[in-house]
Amino acid sequence: EEVMNDDKQIMLVAQKEAGEENPTPDDLYEMGTIGTVLQLLKLPDGAIKVLVEGGARAKVSAFHDSDDYLEADITFPEENYGESEAETSALGRTTLGQFEDYI
Repeated sequence: EEVMNDDKQIMLVAQKEAGEENPTPDDLYEMGTIGTVLQLLKLPDGAIKVLVEGGARAKVSAFHDSDDYLEADITFPEENYGESEAETSALGRTTLGQFEDYI
């Protein structure tokens, strides 16, 4: 809710163990994505549904505890897209194929 009152930017990182209800910094990966919150919807059961648009990759350099959520210092790693256009294209096809298998 607080991000909607600010710049709508949020760092998204995955949990190492999805079943952990209250993850600590040790339970989270360092690499993630900067996202822009487009919509926030409060559901009748108290849950909150959030629509987020992904942006740039980012790396957490330090976590800071806040009362209700974690805050982080981040850096933007240098991107390496491969040696050639052919290699980049092949990686894209492989990634797409793996994603299709996943879904």
